[in-house]
Amino acid sequence: MADTKAIALDHRLDFIGLDAKARAALVDARPIVERSLPVAIAAFYEQLGRHDETRSVFGGPEHMAKAQQRQIGRWGAVLSAHYDEAYLKDVRAIGEAHVNIGFRPEWAIGGYARILDELVRAILAAHWPKGFGGKSAQRDKASNAIGAVIKAALLDMGLLLSVQNEIV
Repeated sequence: MADTKAIALDHRLDFIGLDAKARAALVDARPIVERSLPVAIAAFYEQLGRHDETRSVFGGPEHMAKAQQRQIGRWGAVLSAHYDEAYLKDVRAIGEAHVNIGFRPEWAIGGYARILDELVRAILAAHWPKGFGGKSAQRDKASNAIGAVIKAALLDMGLLLSVQNEIV
């Protein structure tokens, strides 16, 4: 009998389009993303620290710093493009930890929106043509547009999930 968790993951990967070509692109982007992650994640945790509601779920600055380091490590698993039973086990442990400390899904979605915005900027900066025709103003405009689309899409997703959770 087939493993239902593996089947569900395969279905999700297929649905979202994380095929072999996309996974190869993800692995290729890994060095750029990993260089940008500390700054992107630090900005997210600074945002968490500015709001009483989000800051209060952490046991203090040390807990927040440890969570920040774990988040950086987590992205290593995401960027590996190796999604298997160990990956699913890690996802479950993180989800359970979020529930245990009261870290709400909309904060995670909002955090990913902010992190993705920074990572897109880094990828565009690394791949944008240099010299004649490679104007940084055009790159910045493209980065801003892509970041805004990501944030809007994840905001909408978070709101839709909130409604679904209210009903269930």
